[in-house]
Amino acid sequence: MIWRYVNRMAPPAVLVPFGSGQFLAIYFGLQALAGTAPLQLGYSAAIGMGSVILFLLLLRVYDEIKDYDTDIHLAREGDPRYVGRPIVTGEVTLGDLRTLKWIVWTLLVGANLAI
Repeated sequence: MIWRYVNRMAPPAVLVPFGSGQFLAIYFGLQALAGTAPLQLGYSAAIGMGSVILFLLLLRVYDEIKDYDTDIHLAREGDPRYVGRPIVTGEVTLGDLRTLKWIVWTLLVGANLAI
């Protein structure tokens, strides 16, 4: 259930390139400003990229949890933007979202503690 939610609301095919691009733009930009040549990638860059991707997913999940009641209400009112959402259709429950939140949070903190 959680995987279907992620694929629908934060598709990895979009989230991973977007998050990686955001991280690398800043990472390489700071290296260029510091005069580092050639630009370097390493273990810490991989952790940084993963952290940005996980943080973007965490933002999506927190927003979904925050808007749970509103989304249900708007779907019941017939708003077409909300009728097909996974939380409204029952594909994912509030408990699933809270579980996903803790999984992502644990991965995010754990990866950054490693460096």
